[in-house]
Amino acid sequence: MFRIFSEKEAINLETHLLSTSDGQLICSDSGFFFDDAAQKRQPDLFALRDSAQEIREEVEAEKYGLVYVRMDGNIGNVVNGAGLAMATNDAISLYGGTSANFLDAGGQATKETMLQAFGIIMRDERVKAILVNIYGGITRCDMIAESIIAAASELGPLRVPMVVRLQGTNSEAGLKLLSDTDLGIHVEADFALLNDDLEFTALSYTWGDADDTLPITVNGCPFQATRNLVAALRQLQEDDKTVTLWIDAICIQQSNNAEKSWQIQLMKDIFEKATTTMVWLGEDPESAAIVQAFSRISQRGLSWDSNIWDTSDAVEWLQSSPELLGSPLGGPVQAAIYKLLNLDYWFRVWCLQEFLVSRDITVACGNNRVSLSDFNKFATTFLQLFWRHHRDALSRQDLLTIMTNNPTAPPGSLAPEVNGATRMCLQREKYRSSSAGTPGQPLVELLTLAFSHTMADDTLHSTDPRDRVFGLLNIASDAKELDIRPNYDKSCEEVFLETWAAILAKDQAALLVYPQYGRSPQSPSSSALRGVEVDAIGKVGTILAPVKSIPEQGFKPVRTFLTEIELFVQESCSAHPDTPVYAASEAAASLYRIPIGDREKISPTNPELQRATTISAERLEATLTVIKAYHDVAQSRIPEKITQFSMTLLQSMGKFDIYLSTVMMHAGWKPFLSVGGYVGLGPDAMDSGDVIAIFHGAHVPFVLRPKGQEFQLLGEAYVHGIMDGEFMQVDREDKTFRLC
Repeated sequence: MFRIFSEKEAINLETHLLSTSDGQLICSDSGFFFDDAAQKRQPDLFALRDSAQEIREEVEAEKYGLVYVRMDGNIGNVVNGAGLAMATNDAISLYGGTSANFLDAGGQATKETMLQAFGIIMRDERVKAILVNIYGGITRCDMIAESIIAAASELGPLRVPMVVRLQGTNSEAGLKLLSDTDLGIHVEADFALLNDDLEFTALSYTWGDADDTLPITVNGCPFQATRNLVAALRQLQEDDKTVTLWIDAICIQQSNNAEKSWQIQLMKDIFEKATTTMVWLGEDPESAAIVQAFSRISQRGLSWDSNIWDTSDAVEWLQSSPELLGSPLGGPVQAAIYKLLNLDYWFRVWCLQEFLVSRDITVACGNNRVSLSDFNKFATTFLQLFWRHHRDALSRQDLLTIMTNNPTAPPGSLAPEVNGATRMCLQREKYRSSSAGTPGQPLVELLTLAFSHTMADDTLHSTDPRDRVFGLLNIASDAKELDIRPNYDKSCEEVFLETWAAILAKDQAALLVYPQYGRSPQSPSSSALRGVEVDAIGKVGTILAPVKSIPEQGFKPVRTFLTEIELFVQESCSAHPDTPVYAASEAAASLYRIPIGDREKISPTNPELQRATTISAERLEATLTVIKAYHDVAQSRIPEKITQFSMTLLQSMGKFDIYLSTVMMHAGWKPFLSVGGYVGLGPDAMDSGDVIAIFHGAHVPFVLRPKGQEFQLLGEAYVHGIMDGEFMQVDREDKTFRLC
């Protein structure tokens, strides 16, 4: 073997030796590595080479003096010099990309060299972009640029973006040659750091059906964009200037998990630094007509203020300008407003982040645009004005028409606090007005707000369940402390359980306000918590349907909800006459406190919550009166009943709508009566036999389901009579609850 090694000009010899029992060494196999430069001197040896067993592209590259090694990524690169090639691959990896190849073009970057290099790379269907990184020494950069241009021209239209970086002799001249071409080639001057003073528009929108796409051209290359994105691009284009855009579907390589995991960590910075953010709501003609009305109102220059509810001249102005909004009594107008304020955009996780952090927002729908300021003024206060105008304009015939036509949005469904747009606007105001060093809320609070039905109507959505966490990390005040990093190579179960573990490590009790988040039925026990057992669930009522059920079911779900609470309170008092859970006065107060979780909205223009007062008793009475009158009309359609309902509605506005919107904050919950007589509200999965517990450190009780020696955590609860710590004022036996 040594003779072969020396005579045939090998550069490496590997052997595998075996030792026998008698002390002899046996060579089981060996491998020779020969110097490629010896090919002409050792023709008999190199004739044994079987190129069919090698990678075709590597063999082809060798014919042209190129060193090509196929890799697993999607960024093709052409570099001169092995050291620079390795550094280029490392840089790509450092910034979240993955290289499709190692390609050293050698010292002569001629047209023929570039032509063959580009040809090999572009035949690789995995390649989504090409990076050319060349240092010009003896071969000047302007000559290299001419070679690149000639090769790219001969190959025809580039199917993927090509970025060229030139450094060295005559680099400025070379880069100018490249930038002056119309071949889809980009140079460093085409890019900028996010830290730079950039002017660009960020697009915030919903993708729509991912399978419904249309072809567009991006930087000279074909790209399949969703139909909703194409519609947005048509509206964003300007006749007299170039618009610089940042669009996630285009700027982030969605099929590359590593790149996507890296890029989404930058989205908060991108939207914060965008000159403006365009919120695209689609092309729905009814919604577009309402946005057009907003725009006309804005152009009229009406001075809106926070007390518009009581601004009589504003009412008179609207009454004198009915053309701005059409008839407020017509079902179609009311339905269109309801649709606009509850479009899918207002319920998407990523849209929430983009909406909160953007410094300047324009809302667009169809070919109509309006500033967020004007849109927000409508969404938060104009509905109140709409109701007042509605109330003042009502007549018996108008109401008869409404009830006969079975309007899509009955009274209450337009209350400002129960639509997606207003909720997101309020969240933005809260986020941006934070007095703390870091704006936002802890991740667990964001998860609760977004996904636990504590807000009315609906939770936030994401196509990829992992985005329930990833989409909120950037706006969580404790994200750095939790140290959770987006990683799309991890499964949903891994992401959810790691999030659970991180929050538990920080604050065990905090996570329990959103107990079902990401829990896998197959996941092992995650924690054991100390606390006290309050009682067991005796009876449960009906789940309160969300606001969107009102058009189909009317106020029946709300009436059932209120009735069941009243019956449970009565049963509690009658079942324990000697030791009542509630004194007579508290039992009466519980009827208006329990449906709203003992939380009262201060006023129509102030959505902040406070402990319920007797004002809520008046609001409950008004709500019950309106609901009864509404159902009487719905059943009979008798003109006299309609007149009665009209008067009831007029007298109750400002009370019933506020109370109803607060009740609907508990959509997805249901009332219960415990064995010991406590009445309250709990999660939809709750049933008889479940256990109410208070964990040390938690600020609310929880409902648990016994599972052998363990407990399944169902969710938080409102238990009237123990929410202020009354239950813990006497000594209670501690218990360990092992959660499964």
